[in-house]
This record gives sequence, C-alpha cells and structure tokens, in this order.
Amino acid sequence: MPTSQEVTRRPAKPNYRCSTGSGNIAEEKFYKMATDAGYYCMQDPKGNDNGIDCITMAVLEDGTQVYKNIQITIASHQKRTKTSFNVNKKISNIREEIDIVAILIEYKAPDDKPNVNTLKTGDHDIWLLIPADIYEHPMMYENYKPTYGCWGVNPRKPFAPPLNHACDAWQFLRLKNTPKPEFFFTEE
Repeated sequence: MPTSQEVTRRPAKPNYRCSTGSGNIAEEKFYKMATDAGYYCMQDPKGNDNGIDCITMAVLEDGTQVYKNIQITIASHQKRTKTSFNVNKKISNIREEIDIVAILIEYKAPDDKPNVNTLKTGDHDIWLLIPADIYEHPMMYENYKPTYGCWGVNPRKPFAPPLNHACDAWQFLRLKNTPKPEFFFTEE
C-alpha cells in the first residue's frame, strides 16, 4: 500500500516543462471528441501548461451548467511489448483542482475482431476518463499503481476496475458529483 505522500495530488501551481509534445495531440483529440459529444471546451489559447488542460461545461436539461477541470495525457507504447501502454501520470503530478484525468490510448487493432473493452473494430482511440478522486483511491492499487512514474495498461485484455467503468465514459462530464467508489470497484 502506498504512503499518504504518494497519493497526494500536487498544489495549485504551474507545471514545469517536461513534455515531448505528445500531450498536444491528446488535447486536440479530446477537444474534438468532447465538442462532437455536445460539451463546451475551454482551453488556454496560448497553450500555457498550468496543469489544467481543459475546462468542460455541460448544460443539463434543466439549464444547470456543470464544469469540470480536466487533465489530459496520452499513453505511450511500452518498449518491450506491442500490446501494453505506459501512462506517465502519477498522482503527485495531478493538480488538486482536477476533476477528471483523461487518458488517450491510440489503439492499433491486430485483427478484425472487436476490442474487448470498446467493442469497436479497427484502429481507434480509447479514452479513459477517470475521476480524480477515483484515480487516487486506495483500491486503485489492486490493479494499477499510479504512484509510480509510469503505470501500465493493456487494452487487448479486459480492463480491471476502475478502468472498466472509465472507458469512454464521456457521461462523467455531465455529472454534478463523482460516482461513489462502490460504482467503480464492485464486480459486475
């Protein structure tokens, strides 16, 4: 089990620059997916990286506006395997005001069979939209280790909790409150 310091999000201050630019691709794809799904997206037009990559707004049927602070990252192929990806986003790199961590996996299909997680065929993007409270929840460590520099995920195998519920979960952008941990960590 990780220490409390390992599961603490970072204070609200600007990021230090260490990116390779791949995050820009993920941010552009997120913006397109979210706006195509009917959400409003606000990003810094100058591309300043302050740890909040996007703010989304959903307008509910009753006119209520729901805002979410989003941190977006892209998973990279693990060098030793063609099926697994590394997520270089440990908890201590996530600002304390973040509501959702959005992780892009650019999935390359090995065949014509549907992906076990998305049921889509062919090459496609897989989005993991993980509420920050769930990302740092102690039960996340049973299947993933987000306190380390990188943690891995294999999109060719069924995602374990909580990623099984976070896969393409665009509806989380409309929710006023994060679903309870029981939603993510109970067996279906």
